[in-house]
Amino acid sequence: MHDDDMLVYACQSGDIDAFEQLVRKYQDRTVRVLYLLLSDADDAQDAAQETFIRAFRCIKSFKHNSSFGTWLHRVAINTARNWARNNKRGQEVPSQIEGVTPANQLKSDDLLVARERSLEVKYALSRLPQYYREAIVLRHYDDLSYEEIALVQQVPVGTVRSRLAKARTLLKQYLTEDIDRSNM
Repeated sequence: MHDDDMLVYACQSGDIDAFEQLVRKYQDRTVRVLYLLLSDADDAQDAAQETFIRAFRCIKSFKHNSSFGTWLHRVAINTARNWARNNKRGQEVPSQIEGVTPANQLKSDDLLVARERSLEVKYALSRLPQYYREAIVLRHYDDLSYEEIALVQQVPVGTVRSRLAKARTLLKQYLTEDIDRSNM
C-alpha cells in the first residue's frame, strides 16, 4: 500500500496527525498550482488553505479511485474556480514563475529578453479559456499525466488531449500575433 493511502485511511479514521502529514507533503505543490491559476501569491495561499479545509471535510468521501494527489488537485481546481468567480480575480497567469529562469545565470540582456518573453506568455495564457489554462498548467507546470489531468478535470483522456492541442495552437497563435504586433 502507498504511503498516501495509509495516511488517507488514517485520516478517514479520525487521525488529524496523518492529515497534517499530507498537508506538509502537498502544500507547496498546491500553492504553486493555485498561484499559476490565480496569479496572486496571497490569493494562492488563502485558496490553498481553503483547499485543505475542504479536503479535510471531505476526506471520508475519498474512494481511492485515484491517487490522493490527483483528488487534491481536483479540490484545488474547484477552489480556484470559486475563488476567481467570487473575487473577480485570477484572470491572469503570473509573469514570473519561480525557478523557470534563474536570474543569476543570465546576462542582463538575456534577463530582459526572458522577462519580456515571460510577459508575452503571461498575456497569451491569460487569453485562454479557463479549462485550457488549467490543462496547460497541470501538464506543463505540474507535470501531470493526461490520465491524471482527466481525473482532475473530470473529462475523458481524449478531451484532455484535444484541450491541450487546442491550447497549444491558441498559445502559438497569440504569441505570433504579439510578435507581429511588436514588429510593426
